[in-house]
Amino acid sequence: MTETLIDATRSDPAGRALLVLSRFVAIAGGVLICAAGALTVVSVIGRYFFSAPVQGDFELVETAVALGVYAFLPYCQMVKGNVIVDFFTAGVRPALRCAMDALGALLFTGIAALLAWRTFEGGLGFFETDEQTVVLEIPRYYSFYAIVPCLALLVLVCAYSVWRSIRQARGALPDDGPHRGLSG
Repeated sequence: MTETLIDATRSDPAGRALLVLSRFVAIAGGVLICAAGALTVVSVIGRYFFSAPVQGDFELVETAVALGVYAFLPYCQMVKGNVIVDFFTAGVRPALRCAMDALGALLFTGIAALLAWRTFEGGLGFFETDEQTVVLEIPRYYSFYAIVPCLALLVLVCAYSVWRSIRQARGALPDDGPHRGLSG
């Protein structure tokens, strides 16, 4: 990935701030997933050699991986890393492609906002019923409320993507294309 190209295409203050924040959150998500992998290795070795697995390993890995996946979403959207089927749009004018990108980002903003709202509500439901994991008895709402900030950041990044694509469609910003920064 060409980081300088990504940084250059996010030259406005809001874009730079969202890029830095989403990059930080993605790195934190990667650390969580690596920790989950290490925990799995330790538990398997403990189970195989010592008949002593890490208690609650499945619960911890499940939570860490879920949070890690949600942590990647804002960065992926920020650098236009989502899968784009450009078979139909490859030959259209850049302004039309940017307008279509704006529409897609607007739809994604709505979906991300809906996910954030429902995840918050789901966490509230687990809080009210005091549901806990089976082995470690960790309240389930913790993981829901850890995911909500990732989704809130995704909503902000998607809204920024709408704004940026509209400005590109109007010619106020250069068109960085559907995969610019990822493949050069």
